[in-house]
Amino acid sequence: MATELQRAEDRNASLMQRREDQDASRLLREQERDEAERLRQQERNLDDQRYKNNRFDTYIKEMGELLKESHGSLTLNKVTATIARAKTLTTFRQLDAQRNIQIILFLYEAEQLSGTPIHHSVDLSTAKLVDMDFRHTAVDEKQLDNITLTSIFLSNSTFIGIKMAHVNFSSSQFYTANFSLGSISDGNFSSASFSNADFSSTRFDDADLSYTNLSSTAFERTQFKNINFSSAKLDTSDFHQPNSTL
Repeated sequence: MATELQRAEDRNASLMQRREDQDASRLLREQERDEAERLRQQERNLDDQRYKNNRFDTYIKEMGELLKESHGSLTLNKVTATIARAKTLTTFRQLDAQRNIQIILFLYEAEQLSGTPIHHSVDLSTAKLVDMDFRHTAVDEKQLDNITLTSIFLSNSTFIGIKMAHVNFSSSQFYTANFSLGSISDGNFSSASFSNADFSSTRFDDADLSYTNLSSTAFERTQFKNINFSSAKLDTSDFHQPNSTL
């Protein structure tokens, strides 16, 4: 009887040990699988970063060469302008916000976005840009002058605290844009469209907002002077405590 009881206990102990070993093996396999997947994902991320770095470097190199060949103007002639536009829009689609804002900065510092009679702006119309923080293009993240970005699509863009003068965003579309705590002088936003935009505590001087869709836009404590609001759509816009001389 004692022998049979001992055998039963041994079988139970053996079964329990086998289950524990199986559980340990399964846990080890899961850990190894998770670690392998983590390493694969890490490698994919590294490959993605290497690809984007290479695309960015290639773009800067090619556009730099194009600038030299065209005597500092990417809009010198139709062929050069077409190449510059195509390369830029293609690269935008391949890169992320961090690198795309650097492309904007490159073109801006090269005076290719100034829109002056001497340097016409590179045509970036139809470009779709997401999560762009324009403080990275502004001098000391505070001053941004003479920039033309017309007929582009901007989603979740940031201009907080930036002082802007002689800027042209006409016919552009903004989906969630923050211009608060800044100032805009001689700004052209005609025929632009804003959805969920914030201009709170911003100063507007001599700005064109004609034919602009400003629905659901916040203008709390915004200062206005010499503003053209003709034919602008202002449904549900918030003008709480405005200070204006229109």
